[in-house]
Amino acid sequence: MHPGQIMGTFTTKDGRSVFIRAIDLGDVEGLLNYINALIDEDAPISTNERQTYLSEVRFVADEIQRMLKGDLLSLVALAEGKIIAHADIRRGSGRTKHVGTLSIGVLAGWRNVGLGYELIRILLNLARAENYKLIRLEVYVHNVSAIHLYEKLGFAQTGMVPKMGLFKEGYTDALVMCREL
Repeated sequence: MHPGQIMGTFTTKDGRSVFIRAIDLGDVEGLLNYINALIDEDAPISTNERQTYLSEVRFVADEIQRMLKGDLLSLVALAEGKIIAHADIRRGSGRTKHVGTLSIGVLAGWRNVGLGYELIRILLNLARAENYKLIRLEVYVHNVSAIHLYEKLGFAQTGMVPKMGLFKEGYTDALVMCREL
């Protein structure tokens, strides 16, 4: 995978068109708006602090560097002139180089229309081609729709991390889920 590599277009269940490609240096502002929108809505993601332009420049530069070394598969989904989703698989190192860790976020208004499924499907195919053997993820237990999506894609619960996240309502546990390729 290389920066900006086109994966194709996708039509959501409600008929909207989405363009999917690998992350690129030009995505800094779009990813900044995307991550801060997720944070503002208190989405079930690990970070809850608004990001700055500089922090996003560092993030994108790190993503591209890891991608070029073969240690990252990273996709963005674009529609209506903005980034509406980001998903990646980060390769482990040393004895875990065959293991990838999946993360994904989708903006409100674009969830439950098949986009998450499509992004993960593409990433799993890319990971298989890059010789990953196991994909793992963590998901907060209250994120029921995401858990259902992961199960539909063949992930199984393999563990639990207590008090993994602190939300307004208090601490929440996270499931560990895995899928062999």
